[in-house]
This record gives sequence, structure tokens and C-alpha cells, in this order.
Amino acid sequence: MSTLQGLRGRRICLVGSTSGIARALARQLASRGAILHLGARDLEEAGRDARDLELRGGLPVGFSRFEALDLASHPVFLEEARRQLGGLDCVVVAFGILGDQERARRDFAYARHVMEMNYLAPASILSHAGAMLEDQGTGGMLVALGSVAGDRGRPSNYTYGSAKAGLHAYLQGLRGRLAPAGIRVLTVKPGPVDTPMTFGMGFPGGRLTARPEAVARDIVRAMDRGNEVLYTPCHWSLIMGVLKAIPESIFKRMKI
Repeated sequence: MSTLQGLRGRRICLVGSTSGIARALARQLASRGAILHLGARDLEEAGRDARDLELRGGLPVGFSRFEALDLASHPVFLEEARRQLGGLDCVVVAFGILGDQERARRDFAYARHVMEMNYLAPASILSHAGAMLEDQGTGGMLVALGSVAGDRGRPSNYTYGSAKAGLHAYLQGLRGRLAPAGIRVLTVKPGPVDTPMTFGMGFPGGRLTARPEAVARDIVRAMDRGNEVLYTPCHWSLIMGVLKAIPESIFKRMKI
């Protein structure tokens, strides 16, 4: 997948397909001729999305149920996706929950749920997907949505951020392990995105809140170029570089 045109005919499984970013990404991929399989908990919603994408791209779009926390079902889901697609070139992992930090602080069972949805479940499906691509022996790509929140723990969302930080480290290690097999691993680190998950939680006036369509375009471009880490929009690379450079003695007193 060295060029945008190279996405045509590529068989891509999109896990967590009903999220705002995933829907925008699916439209981008379908418009470039990719063959898609959607995985979502809400099968009826996934079916509606599949029919819409078929109209847009003129290619059949498969779908099946995906239960993030039913880890034992993950290899079964991937096998079904591969069967429907007739093979597999790429798996995109796009699910997760932001959660409520105040609730997580008071209720660790809830905090555990946030962590499992943002780290354990993505790591599980990525592990199985990586092994499947290795077994095929034809290379391929894994893409996973992390977050700028995983770059530094902040009091306002450290439960979510810690899970994303774990996912970033997992992807980094997975990238090194799969490289000899010709399998690329892309870590996507979006800033706040205007989706239902972040409704009412953006920055004042939405100045730093991106549209899902813009993030999706960045992801497709990064897939095409073979990037390993993508900050989107790109200014978040600079912002997080500054935040990571602040000494802990100062950072812990900042109200962010």
C-alpha cells in the first residue's frame, strides 16, 4: 500500500466501525476502492453503514458483530472477516471510550472498564490480527487509534490517558516484532475530535477540536505514506512536545 491508488482492492477490516472517526475513515477508504468489512456491537447500525458505503464505493461491504470485551470471540470475528473478504490486508482498530474521570476516581470497577475498553480489548484484537497477517505471509498493516491523552498523565483524564499510553507502548513493541514480516503498524494520536464521544468536552469555541473527516484524511494519507506515528491534526505534535518537556514539579500544579 505504497500509494493512495494502492488502496484499491485492499481488504480492510474496520473494528469499531460505528465511531465517528471510523465512519469518516470508512467513507474515505471506500471512495478509494478499498474492500471493507465492518465490525461493531450494533449489528443493525453496521448494516446501515455497509449499505451506505456500497452505494458510495460501488463495492460490496461485509459486516459482523464485534464484542470488544468478549476477548475469546476476537479470533472468531477476524476469521469471519477474512472469510467474507477473501483474505485480509489491513485491520483498523477504532473503538474505545473516553469515560468519566470523576466517576473513575471514586469507582475503580468503572475505571477498570475504561482501561479494558481502551487498552486490553484493543491489544487483544491487535495481537490476533498481527498473528493472522504473519501466518498469511503477505505483509499488511495494522492501524490503531490512540490519543494525545496518552502522551502525559493529566488530572482531568488520567484513567483514559493511562490506557492509551499502554496502547501506544504495546503498538511500539508490536511494530518492532512484526517489521521482519513486512507488516506495518500505525499509531494514530488524535487530539479532541468533534464526535458524540467528546460532545460538550471540547476546548473553548472548539478552536482545537477537529472534524472527523479531516482526521480520516490524515489517517489515509499516513497509511499511504507508511508512517509509524500520526498526530492529527499535525499541530498536536508540537503541543504535546511542549507538554512533555514541562518538569513534573511544575506540571503537577497545572490545571489541565
